[in-house]
Amino acid sequence: IEKDGVESYQISVEYSFQYVQLTNYYSDYYVLVERRGRFDAHQAGNCASYVFRTQTNVAWEISERTC
Repeated sequence: IEKDGVESYQISVEYSFQYVQLTNYYSDYYVLVERRGRFDAHQAGNCASYVFRTQTNVAWEISERTC
C-alpha cells in the first residue's frame, strides 16, 4: 500500500449470527504516514473504541459502553 503512495485506509466489517440474532461489526482506520490508527467495535451489545500506535505496539482504550 505504501509504495503506491496511499497515506491511509479504512476497513469496515459486519457479520451476523442468525441462530442468536446478533450482528457484530468493527471499523479500523489507519494512517500509514503517522503509524497510528483507531479501532471501533460493536460486539454482543457492547461498544469499544481504541487508538493505537504500531511503532510502539501500544493501544489506549478511549471508551467502552453498552449499546
